[in-house]
Amino acid sequence: MGQKAMLGALRLCAGAAWLVLALGFFAQPLSFLVGGAEDALDFGSADDAAAALAETVGPAPDRGMVVHAKASPGGNLYVNGEDQGAVPLLINIRCRQDETVFFRISRQGFQDWERDAPCNEGQMLRLQARLRR
Repeated sequence: MGQKAMLGALRLCAGAAWLVLALGFFAQPLSFLVGGAEDALDFGSADDAAAALAETVGPAPDRGMVVHAKASPGGNLYVNGEDQGAVPLLINIRCRQDETVFFRISRQGFQDWERDAPCNEGQMLRLQARLRR
């Protein structure tokens, strides 16, 4: 197979993989959404949560929910006041069903992004923040 043909095949595979990922993301139910298109909280399924966490940090504990946090241009995630580390980040937090969990993403020189959300045990919560100066 020639070099041009191999590059074409790689581009096709990469494009197909991106399309599958994009379709999978947009097919998720948005059971909780806060903010505009730039800032969002949304819950995914329990299967999403278990699969994502198992890939990165092992099986999920009995209680809590998985949190996937992203921010532009980056920062640190705080959950109930405790620093969880730099975003992007995928973690499991311990909480009880319907308990309110407070999230903050901070970066020096930017306004803090703050939201609270109910704990949905076994679910994945996606946090996406755009920090402003």
